[in-house]
Amino acid sequence: MDSTQKNWLPPGSLVYIGDNFEKVKINIIDYNETFYSEIEVQNIEQCKDNTDENDTVTWVDIKGLNDTKVIEEVGKFFGIHRLWLEDVLNTNHQPKAEEVDDLFFMILKSVKMDAQPLTVEYEQVSLFLGKNFVISFHENSDDLFEPVKARIRQGKGRIRSSRADYLFYALVDSMVDNYVQTVNVFENKIEDLDVKLDIDTNDTLPKIIRNAKNELLYLRKAALPLRDSLSAICRSEHEDIGVRTKMYLRDSLEHSIQVVGQLDSCKELLGSLTESYNQSLNRKLNEILRVLTIFTSIFSPLTFIVGIYGMNFNNIPEFQWEFGYFFVLTLMSVIAAGMIVFYRRKKWL
Repeated sequence: MDSTQKNWLPPGSLVYIGDNFEKVKINIIDYNETFYSEIEVQNIEQCKDNTDENDTVTWVDIKGLNDTKVIEEVGKFFGIHRLWLEDVLNTNHQPKAEEVDDLFFMILKSVKMDAQPLTVEYEQVSLFLGKNFVISFHENSDDLFEPVKARIRQGKGRIRSSRADYLFYALVDSMVDNYVQTVNVFENKIEDLDVKLDIDTNDTLPKIIRNAKNELLYLRKAALPLRDSLSAICRSEHEDIGVRTKMYLRDSLEHSIQVVGQLDSCKELLGSLTESYNQSLNRKLNEILRVLTIFTSIFSPLTFIVGIYGMNFNNIPEFQWEFGYFFVLTLMSVIAAGMIVFYRRKKWL
């Protein structure tokens, strides 16, 4: 459904706004320091045994949002407000962070860079943090959180020995890392454009620069709310986010601030590229006009001479001279050569 079609619906109406209509997949990972379990379920009720355990962390990873009944069942099971579920299903929603009672809610935009051409793919991700569980909603990517899942399976790092808030941080940090990687690639491509502009100016550069500006605009619109959301989390006093986890989240916040700074630098660089390209075109145009002016000035006296000898009068000097034609050609050649030498000495040519 288009976002404009739900304008007149009451608040909390669960309507999916997106274009992925594959079957919803629910993957449940349950773990602690000595235990690990991963299963795919068809019904959210099947995760009841996992979430009731107090000594394990449960991660419910849901891919696909088109089945609103499943999303509603998840909301009822975990006590998620319908307004939040409405935001989950609205894939055009701006990133944000909110907390109510024992739940913490965050919307982010995951980014993925396609260097050829210079485009960025976006996917909305919604995260819920509870006392001993984390729920993630996303539309498409099967491998979006694969690095985090691999760490859990292999028991690497502190994730298996930490609470659910650390898993929440790990998911957020993996997406922040994607921003860092994407912006670095973006920055390198813009620098390559700068080098290419110094070497050659072709007709494709304006289109490439314009597309880069558009992608930069959308990327910045996603990165700024991410920074603000992380800042809000670091200031939060939510009891399920521990002091140690906030230290890690502050590190992610610093990375997001760095990303925004790099995007601002890219914006300035693209502006200077546009200005440099226009200056280069002006220089080329001036060069063409200068050459045309020089050739016009060279041929002006030659045209004058030919014009005189082209007049139909019998009393023109040397009109009957048998060497007159060759003399005029020689005179014209000498004048043209002399003017070329003169322009070269003046470095006009």
